[in-house]
Amino acid sequence: MTAIEHGTRIYSTGDMANADGFGTVDGFNGGQAHITLDDGRDFYFPVSGIGSCYAGHCSPRVVTEAAYHAYRDERMKAWRSQVPA
Repeated sequence: MTAIEHGTRIYSTGDMANADGFGTVDGFNGGQAHITLDDGRDFYFPVSGIGSCYAGHCSPRVVTEAAYHAYRDERMKAWRSQVPA
């Protein structure tokens, strides 16, 4: 598991009522991380629920930005290998 610290960049997958988005952990309250998304929305989320591996769906709901980009890079590489030059 990746250590979640102040300043960790995250990706929130969103849900039916909330759009996805990137943000930053900017504080803690007990076992909860306070996250402010780049568009100004903010929320608390359990530190233990922030994933370090992303599989392209909403479980876990919040992952590190590095995990999001690792998944995206892998998918783009797979897609490019199938697209004719």
